[in-house]
Amino acid sequence: MLGEWLVNQSLTYDVSKETFKNKKLYETVIFIAVFLSSMLGGQLFGISLNKIALVPLEIVLLMKHRSLRFSIDKTKRIMLLWYLFFFISSFLGFRVSTSLNGHYSGLLLNILQVVLFYIPLLLMISDVPNLKEGLTKAIILTAKIQAIWGILQFILLHLRGVDLNQLVFIDILKGALGTQWVAWYYDGFTSHLRVTGLNHDPAYLALILILGFCYEKNKLWRIIFTIVIVMASSRAGILCICLLWLYSILKSHKITVKQFLRGVVTIFAIIIGFYILYTNMPYMQQQIELLINRFMGISLANDDGSSRHILYYITAIEIWFSEFGLIGKLFGVGPRVGGVAIVMSKLPRRFTLNNYMISNAWVIECDFAETLLGNGLLGLSLLYSVYFKIFKLSVNEEKMAIMGIFIMGLMYDVVNTTLIQLFLICCIGLISRSRTTRKEILA
Repeated sequence: MLGEWLVNQSLTYDVSKETFKNKKLYETVIFIAVFLSSMLGGQLFGISLNKIALVPLEIVLLMKHRSLRFSIDKTKRIMLLWYLFFFISSFLGFRVSTSLNGHYSGLLLNILQVVLFYIPLLLMISDVPNLKEGLTKAIILTAKIQAIWGILQFILLHLRGVDLNQLVFIDILKGALGTQWVAWYYDGFTSHLRVTGLNHDPAYLALILILGFCYEKNKLWRIIFTIVIVMASSRAGILCICLLWLYSILKSHKITVKQFLRGVVTIFAIIIGFYILYTNMPYMQQQIELLINRFMGISLANDDGSSRHILYYITAIEIWFSEFGLIGKLFGVGPRVGGVAIVMSKLPRRFTLNNYMISNAWVIECDFAETLLGNGLLGLSLLYSVYFKIFKLSVNEEKMAIMGIFIMGLMYDVVNTTLIQLFLICCIGLISRSRTTRKEILA
């Protein structure tokens, strides 16, 4: 009896030890996927870090899932249909006769990344044993790293005149991880740094921190994420984070007097702090005025950034309605090259196209406009069906994240970025695991 007990204890120890190793392995590859896909603009040997990010996770899943039998529930089928429209729209896009640079190569890249990365991960992601825990840790840690890096960017530039991203990625690494790392904003008179974190786009930094906000429970870190979004001067990000703060407060149902007073004191302290910084530090004054001017410029017709985002909706609907045939209306002209339809349109221009837009295939900075022109009405319907399904069937963190992605997508092209595609795939994997668990319990 004693020998049998010792053997059982040994086996239990070995199994738990092996399970611990597997959990750490999956958490590691999920973190690599999330973190590297958050480094927009980064490259290694000419290959996007966004794509390299998914390789370790896919290899581990392929090693675990050796059979070709997959469980495909209703939510996965909707996502697979969405990817099918990527194929159809991309192939139809090859029929569009255009001399714009990057048109055909962009369509080919769409097909390759869906075939090589997104569909395999979608089919296998529910096999990750601790997906929720791994995804949560990866998003929070990535958001914290990006936020700290953004704060260091701001401090070093204004106190020491050091461009942190230029120093690290260009001067030290000699462009080994790419050269697109810093976003400067020119207001017509001078240039301002909009903090970008470990990528080249301040709006994308805001998106990363919004995801972190949805999963982070510590209020101090939530406040830090909010402040960094303000430092990035991302209008969509600021609007989104304010709405998520409101949602999270209302979601708690009961707000005690103590919590209310604590919130009022916190807001008051932040306002006083910003006022002190504004009156005593010239660079803080410049940064705050930049933010105010960016919001004030939304309605100006000659504003190159603000008005164009709003006009994308009107322009996309006009082109879709008056210039697309039945096939174009249903399937579009190709994903992630929706700007081609605007360049080729014979309708009067509602905004000025810059030199890049005129000569290159480009992505419209608006998920609605890009998807309507790129994937057609059917593709747009499927995209929002995916959002709705995830929102309906997920827990609060994923619900908030979907809200954030939707709001950011009103002004930017976020849904087709690797980070957001990975996140959507993980959400569907969590839903699939939850359904499987319920079936096992009922059985």
